[in-house]
Amino acid sequence: MASRDDPRIRLDKAAEIDDILDRRLFTLAVITWRLQELGITPVLVGGGAVQFYTLGGYTTKDIDVVMPTSPKVEDAMSELGFIKRGRYWVREDIDIAIEAPSASLSEGMARVIEVQIDDMLVCILGIEDLIIDRLNAYVHWKSTEDGRWASRLITLGGKDMDWEYIIQRAEEERVSDALNDLAKSAGI
Repeated sequence: MASRDDPRIRLDKAAEIDDILDRRLFTLAVITWRLQELGITPVLVGGGAVQFYTLGGYTTKDIDVVMPTSPKVEDAMSELGFIKRGRYWVREDIDIAIEAPSASLSEGMARVIEVQIDDMLVCILGIEDLIIDRLNAYVHWKSTEDGRWASRLITLGGKDMDWEYIIQRAEEERVSDALNDLAKSAGI
């Protein structure tokens, strides 16, 4: 394993990882390790989180994370070999593009899980909040694709999820009817 003291060398190892989901998680783990030195913990959200929970069943072209943008973050990302292109941080040699569409989680989103990658950590939006996110797109933006993925996440999470929390959040977001329909279709 690369030296713990050299995040750039560690991140260069990502090129050796064939599976795109594994490569993205490893890359985000190195970024998280570096940014935590600055008191910042990025959280994987959006399509990347869906890709994680569906074990690659969903594909996305970039990694969406919640993290602030600041000169410290920009310096750390540059140190890791990323180049800023528009709204993305890109490392073409490892086929990774990262976007930080928000500096903090949306109001009400409280669930984050931690996943160990080697001796590092990745934080991922909890499946319950991810379902609510997809239900919002399905209901309020009329995105049938997001409805399909909300349904898939409901099926994957099943009865093991915190349904009291999901129901409360669905009521707050005015997506209860869609949640009920999709849960019923999933046999939950």
